[in-house]
Amino acid sequence: MTEYKFKVAEHLFRLSFPHKHLAEVSLDNYMPFAISNDSDNCLFNLTVTEDLPEMEKYNFIGDFDNDVASVAVSKNSDGCFCFKISPPGLDVSCTMLVDANFSIAYAKLAGSMSLRTFFLDNCLMLLYAFSTVSLDTLLIHASVVKNEKKGYAFLGKSGTGKSTHSNLWLQHIKNTELLNDDNPVVRIMNDKAYIFGSPWSGKTSCYKNEGVPLKGIVKLNQAPENKIRRLSAIHAYANLLQACSTMRWENIIADGVHNSIEKVVTRTASYHLDCLPDKDAALLSYETVNK
Repeated sequence: MTEYKFKVAEHLFRLSFPHKHLAEVSLDNYMPFAISNDSDNCLFNLTVTEDLPEMEKYNFIGDFDNDVASVAVSKNSDGCFCFKISPPGLDVSCTMLVDANFSIAYAKLAGSMSLRTFFLDNCLMLLYAFSTVSLDTLLIHASVVKNEKKGYAFLGKSGTGKSTHSNLWLQHIKNTELLNDDNPVVRIMNDKAYIFGSPWSGKTSCYKNEGVPLKGIVKLNQAPENKIRRLSAIHAYANLLQACSTMRWENIIADGVHNSIEKVVTRTASYHLDCLPDKDAALLSYETVNK
């Protein structure tokens, strides 16, 4: 048995490979978060296996898209889940079985090493998101920079320019660093909102085991001119909800997402930025959020 422990935004989880050949995946993005010894209990354990446990029939209950994969969800009478994860445009999928508490999971990966790595990342992201959601924690789809020990999160659908806007900050605003380019973690700690790097950063290799106070959230929209406005709590809530993967039909998960988002938007200013991909847009967002 090969085991790894990782800690992301102070949440601990375990990854297990019962056979050496099953570990033929890339774990480079997880190494900054690896720990050797820790007495804390793990939130969840994922075991990669060739033979999924025999369990009673699962019934389809819903699906969702997390921007990089399609996820079909089924459930059995014991409250356990079966996730079928499929990449866009490919006729191959991964199956993951999870107990009702999102604490014990088994995944059967498929395909080449790059596909297996893709599936493993998506399994761990789902487990992390749903096991921490009742702990004032959100795994969100965003690009994040840090400047002067503060974090700034840029939201928007794929293709709206989140990474481009982060790069404009890096180019034009001194002391700016990229914290994560796809899936950072937001967590309420000591009654304040913090944002953390994670092992999941999309196509950008940025896996920083760091966390900073969350200064502002900016929803981006491509436009012919640069304009920014402060959002009301209800609009800030709606924007952040769109950035989270969730199963709205599961009350515990839906309530956890709701409570966590509510705490974040009441502690952090949120804005809507109509923007061009230029220096002025970066300066406008920086200066407005820091007024």
